[in-house]
Amino acid sequence: MRLLRGIMCMGPVARALLALAALVVWVGSSPAQGPAGTRASSAEVERLAGTVKAVDPRAGTIDLVTGVGLSLRVRHIHLPAALKVKGAASESTAVALAPGAIVRLECRRTPGGMVASTAELVRPAPRGIKR
Repeated sequence: MRLLRGIMCMGPVARALLALAALVVWVGSSPAQGPAGTRASSAEVERLAGTVKAVDPRAGTIDLVTGVGLSLRVRHIHLPAALKVKGAASESTAVALAPGAIVRLECRRTPGGMVASTAELVRPAPRGIKR
């Protein structure tokens, strides 16, 4: 009751500012709503850029070193057989994604791990690096 009397004693500008502040707090605390399925699909797709550390052609996987803040992370990514590498000559994926190559990948999270859906070769592996 006291609070209500205090609000009523405020001027119109102060009441408007109080209402605006309450609206901002209320909107900020509610979960973001977008088109149906937008949040779920964007959470499953991840864009990564990094240096290829290791390639396992038999398993169809690579280990990618990525930078996150001041730390480095190694991500294990599965490569589908049909994956084409943009920016690479018409060579196989395993040849284009050699250790030392810098790449950009778009991956989707699956129960079996991260699977690359697109790959772009930013810079080929330097010559002289052991494969």
